[in-house]
Amino acid sequence: MTACNSPDSDSTNTATAVTGVTLNQSSLTLAVNGTAVLTPTVEPNNATNKNVSWSSSNPGVATVNNGTVTAVSAGSATISVTTADGGFFDTCDVTVEPADPNTVAVTDVTLNESILTLEIDDTATLIATVNPSNATNKDVTWSSSNNNVATVDGGTVTAIAEGTATITVTTADGGFFDTCDVTVEPADPNNVAVIDVTLNESILTLEIDDTATLNATINPSNATNKNVTWSSDNTNVATVVDGTVTAIAEGTATITVTTADGGKTATCVVTVNPVTGDASITINFDGPAEDIVLAKDDTAFTFSVADTAYSNFRWILNGVEQSENSSSITFNQTELADGPHRLTVIASKAGIVYSQELNFLVSE
Repeated sequence: MTACNSPDSDSTNTATAVTGVTLNQSSLTLAVNGTAVLTPTVEPNNATNKNVSWSSSNPGVATVNNGTVTAVSAGSATISVTTADGGFFDTCDVTVEPADPNTVAVTDVTLNESILTLEIDDTATLIATVNPSNATNKDVTWSSSNNNVATVDGGTVTAIAEGTATITVTTADGGFFDTCDVTVEPADPNNVAVIDVTLNESILTLEIDDTATLNATINPSNATNKNVTWSSDNTNVATVVDGTVTAIAEGTATITVTTADGGKTATCVVTVNPVTGDASITINFDGPAEDIVLAKDDTAFTFSVADTAYSNFRWILNGVEQSENSSSITFNQTELADGPHRLTVIASKAGIVYSQELNFLVSE
């Protein structure tokens, strides 16, 4: 018996088969309890079924869940990704080392730009910020998804030909990554390209809550696109909005300005110090209230700060810092030479540092 074709039977379901899969890392070194993210790229890009499965050759050393590798114990393991369509696979060799108690692990990485539009032969600089700022290993690698369109070397992106490419930065510690989508357009003969950008300050020293304005100068002055973006590598210390820097907390931060045309950059290192207040500490003395003159006998005299809102005390006698760090300090006059002495106290209150001096005389 011959089946008759229905009117729709001439239409064909055209599925695009998978031809391969690659991982963004071929090897990883992690400390115990460290994690890393492996990203598979299924080819071709328009494959119908991009589903994959993951496995570890040694789950006692390293496990994998949807590409996230977790280091369990010292040793080695091979992580495999396999396509549902065709069974294509790729692997990553994982070495797990004992955790170093002094190592500060990387938690993520971010780029200063997520999108770039360049013209052929333009260059742009991508800046990778590895977090936390005190991470032990800040090494990163760079890659381009399409070197025929855009290449990358140490963060410098070069536009080769019209098209699109994705630039990826990946941390050596943990395999964390971030990406920037690059579009390369034909060169406009009427466009005046940006050559560089400079800031009016390369170093700033501020106190908490201070502000300062950074001015960006685009070269040449007749550049077609003078748009810029601003960023801080440590917003807990200093933020920036349209060039206005605000000091948040004690520490250092680097402010970066980046041109929209070409991704040219300039930086300013900002140091934020505690606010130094007026000398408003009152030093109390348990001896005579007028004209402090200490008789050189065996009596001990105490200087103190009564205001309990102060903390982090430092006492300095005649330029020499004393070991006492409480709200009071006691001297035995027999230990002090005859003549004038200068006592300084430094303490903080509500995040502001204050100081005060007191002069006294030791005599027979």
